[in-house]
Parts: sequence; structure tokens; C-alpha cells
Amino acid sequence: MTSAWDAAWHTRSPIYQPLLEAAHSLSYSHDNWPDLEDYNCLLQAASPPILTHNGKPVRCVPQADDHYEQRAYLTGEVQTRTHNWHDLFNTLVWRVFPRTKAAINLMHYRTSQENPQPAVGRGTARDVLTLFDESGVVIACAQDELSDMLRQHQWKSLFWQRRSEVDINMKFLSSAIPFMKRLCSLTSA
Repeated sequence: MTSAWDAAWHTRSPIYQPLLEAAHSLSYSHDNWPDLEDYNCLLQAASPPILTHNGKPVRCVPQADDHYEQRAYLTGEVQTRTHNWHDLFNTLVWRVFPRTKAAINLMHYRTSQENPQPAVGRGTARDVLTLFDESGVVIACAQDELSDMLRQHQWKSLFWQRRSEVDINMKFLSSAIPFMKRLCSLTSA
């Protein structure tokens, strides 16, 4: 599905903060979507280079019917649609969190080799990997008491009553591609 381009997407929410530097370095016209060449320039400019777990340089290629994770692991080719928020964010997440993406890709590959034809869908292990890959949040916390409240699911106390401490002592890094994509569609409407 093709979506309208919004050049100011990165200004609409703090959730995009980890992606800002990579987003700014994309060489695209503010009137149009970046293309595969733009995505590949972004990935190739990284130092150290962005590699799969088996050492293949990551690059964006047109979407095909090949198995996405297996192809990415074996060749470094990440199937990418243009004019697509999901794939824009996926490319940015590869740029910003390359070791995390490579580790997730490795686990997808290994799981698919161990169980090439699960009874339903991808199978539980790959579903869990996909949930973290596309909806995960990594939380860094400098205060044990706040960490304990998080683990104990004391959401209202933590995020409402102690929100000023949360702002100072906690950082949230997300690779929640579907959420970022949805937020773009809500804020640009």
C-alpha cells in the first residue's frame, strides 16, 4: 500500500528520537519518499558497516516472494518496499540498532532451519521474535525503585504519580515499527 509522504514525520513524537540522526542523513527530497538508493546510501554510510550475523553487508532490494528472513541472513538483502512507512522505519532501525536487528535475523534464520514448516504460521519462537522486533521497547533505568515498580506492573504509581522521576531516570528505546507507522498516519491526517 502506498502512503502519502510527510517530510516532517520525525517531528511529531518523541518516540522517533532514536531515529533522528539517521532520518536526517537520508538523502531525499523533502517532497518525495526516499528510494532504495537512498536507503542503501544510509546503510552504507554506517561505521562500522552494518552486517548480518554471518558477515553479509545489509542492503535494501525490491520486495520479492523469497523468504524474507532467510534471504536477509544468507545474502544481506533486506526486501524493501518504497513509499511505505513500515519499510522506511525498518531501514532506519537497521541503521540505528544493527546488532539487535542482526541478532533477531539470526534467530529467525536458525528457527526456520530447525522447523521449516510449522503447523500454523511461523511458529511460536518466530512469532515472539517478530513481536519484539516490531513492538519491542528496551527500558534503561537508573533507579532500582522505579525498576521494581515496572517489574511489579505498578503502572499508575510509576507513570502518573512518579512521572517526573521517570522523565529523569528512565529512557525508552523502541523499535515498534507498526506503532511508528500508525502514529505517522494519525498525525499527518
